[in-house]
Amino acid sequence: MSYVHKIIGLDERLIGVSRLHWIYTLQGLLWFTGLAVVGVLIDQYLWAYFGNRVPFYRWALDGFGFDAQHTGIKWLFAGAGLYIFLVYFIKTLATEVALTSRRVIYKTGLIFVEVEEIELEEIKGEHIHHGLLGRFLKYGAIDFDCRFIGDVSLPAIRKPYRFIKALHVARSRVVDSMAYAISSVQGGGREVRRVPEIRQEQEEDGQAGKKA
Repeated sequence: MSYVHKIIGLDERLIGVSRLHWIYTLQGLLWFTGLAVVGVLIDQYLWAYFGNRVPFYRWALDGFGFDAQHTGIKWLFAGAGLYIFLVYFIKTLATEVALTSRRVIYKTGLIFVEVEEIELEEIKGEHIHHGLLGRFLKYGAIDFDCRFIGDVSLPAIRKPYRFIKALHVARSRVVDSMAYAISSVQGGGREVRRVPEIRQEQEEDGQAGKKA
């Protein structure tokens, strides 16, 4: 079960959960492959150009032999590449970006979990960064311009435009409900109308004024 399901309040509704794009796993795989290749090339370079002049210790461990021709350098590079790959892979699995009827929830970490929450009415603008590759693979990073709190940046998620569209719908409902609550308090004994009805009436009045 998704982590965000555990922290959703009774008075809010979960609209959707987005995860990081697989491009992060691909980046980790490229790092692993690149470092492994570099390690093999360095290993071969040392033997080809320096030969027996390279200091070494001849020993074997669980079938892995190390000598002047086959040093442990390639395994060091491969191990570093594997570590980077696991960092990217775990980040892809552990990160969740959820949208509810009240807020955006950004959860990171697998064991040491960190959660960042943004109320929808605090978000004043969004910027999507996807580049040429993200345009074709349908991923993008999102920056939120927030009021009263610092700006929040989200990593590249899947289908960011769909997420932003759903956020706009949810935020408009929050704004309308807040305006309706305020008008209810200020209305007193008068008839109180919903905000969409007021907007429609204003548009009709504007059109009538243009015709006149």
